[in-house]
Amino acid sequence: MCKITHQTQERNDFNVTIIVLFYNQERYVSGLLDNIKACNQVANAKVVIVDDFSTDNTSKYIESWLALNAEITWKFIKNLSNLGISSSILKAIEVVDTKWIKCHAGDDMFTPEGIEGFVNMSKIHDPNQGIIMTAVNIINEANEIVGFRDNPSPLTFTKYFNDINYYINPLLSFSVMAGKEVYRNAIKAMYFRNVEDWPLLIYAVTTNKKFILIEKRLVNYRVHDKSIMAHARNYRLKATIHQQQYNNEII
Repeated sequence: MCKITHQTQERNDFNVTIIVLFYNQERYVSGLLDNIKACNQVANAKVVIVDDFSTDNTSKYIESWLALNAEITWKFIKNLSNLGISSSILKAIEVVDTKWIKCHAGDDMFTPEGIEGFVNMSKIHDPNQGIIMTAVNIINEANEIVGFRDNPSPLTFTKYFNDINYYINPLLSFSVMAGKEVYRNAIKAMYFRNVEDWPLLIYAVTTNKKFILIEKRLVNYRVHDKSIMAHARNYRLKATIHQQQYNNEII
């Protein structure tokens, strides 16, 4: 169950919907929504905000921000129970009417040209044929850029993700945009609950989708001290040759 707040959408020339996923992230709400508002002035992407039944003040902060920005034409989905990331994305997809979806975590940020970059790419690529993946900056709690991940060569990337038996290890921090139906099918195809874009990547490889690797860093990806991205790989599992080559390229 969820409660959806609709706002009138005056324009109809949209290619991209940004789905922003919040859960107990009250300290990031205002900064991220201000960031999206500023980045979206020219880009013209739709925005759907989801609060997955937060137990802190996340939902109240979202409502307060929207009230102070009444000119913003975004949708807000307030889950009435905790559904998890995958189910929250599926709920949001129900109100999406654009071809492309960009899922965005509630603690990440866009670079100044980030949303415009995704929208521009949406106009020249087919969402049913390919998945767009961009490089990212890595930021800390103070929003300082402390690192980055650039995309590897297409050949190395493809070989890496074909070794999908290794997927239980820490995830790779790139930023992904995909078609609405691709996202829906990817989540429904996975028998486990997982996080953000990982089921999408495995689904794309197993269904022979094309990966469109973009060199530009369009998202500032936040890594917390306790996040899975901050931890070392589980070396009880032996990396394949392809994965060793991939690590050498990007780390």
